Parts: sequence; structure tokens; C-alpha cells
Amino acid sequence: MKIAGSILAAMIAVVSCNAELLGSVKPQKLTFKIVGVTEKIQKSGFSANRDVFVARAVDKKGHADWIKVEYRYLGYEREFPDEMLSSGMAHTFVAVRDYSCDESLQSLRTKYVIDATGKLIPVDVLRYTGHDITLTFPAEQQLPCFVVHPKTYRGSQQIRARRAATQGMQGE
Repeated sequence: MKIAGSILAAMIAVVSCNAELLGSVKPQKLTFKIVGVTEKIQKSGFSANRDVFVARAVDKKGHADWIKVEYRYLGYEREFPDEMLSSGMAHTFVAVRDYSCDESLQSLRTKYVIDATGKLIPVDVLRYTGHDITLTFPAEQQLPCFVVHPKTYRGSQQIRARRAATQGMQGE
């Protein structure tokens, strides 16, 4: 009986610790551009589904940071629409920072498969959303993870290409 009591006390301590950590993470408005999509995961009608993206978060001051975005949804909710996977669109969601799903680019982009000889080989599964995308950080760098849901979607807008460089050359 003492062992069961100790196990129960330990479980309560872990749950309360996790609740404190989760309670301290406040939802925040997040605007981001999707630059890469990981391999699509088989969808389920009975459990939670997720789509994973490499994105650039942009704040009001124009600062951009590389992030991982997990779009989590249930079987009856809408998956992330393919037509919104353009690198020329900025999406706004209310997001929650989830430290437990931080991941490196290397881990996000690599799937291991067994080839015809039985050898385990790495395969790059990251699909870029534009032809001119360059990832400018080390593949081992941990990307902070933000979780979004269909109900936290706030809108999208097309990003116009900057024309300052071409406007300056037109007068010459």
C-alpha cells in the first residue's frame, strides 16, 4: 500500500509540475510564412492529426525568425489547405509555444527507409513551398515549436514582392 501511495504522490507531483509549465505559456498572436512542409502523415478519424511546417515568423517590426509550426486537428476538422502552402502568403493564428516539440531542421527533414539491399538510408522529405527558398541556419539548430489549431486561425494575406530594388534601377 505504501508503494502505491508513493507512486500516486509522484504522479500527482509530475502532473502539477506540468500544469504549472503549461499554465505559464500564454497563447499569442503569431504571423508566419510557410517555407517547407514535412512528409504528410497518414490521417486518422479517431485520434489527433498534425501537419508540420518550417516557417518564418514575422513580428510587427519586421524581424523574422525560423520556427516549426504544428497544425493540430481532429478527424472532423479541416486539414491545412494545400492552396495556403504558398511562400508568398502570411498566415495569422493564435499559437501556443510548446517546448516539448522543438526540433532541429535535420530531424524534420530526414526520414529513414530501408533500401533494396536492407540498408537503412536517410531520405530528405522536406518539400519547399517556393523555388527561391534558402534556409540560412545550421541544420542542427533547434527550431522553437508553435502549435496552432483550425479554431485559432485569424486570417491570411498575400505578401507583395518588394519592388524598391527594381524601382531604383528604372530611372537609370
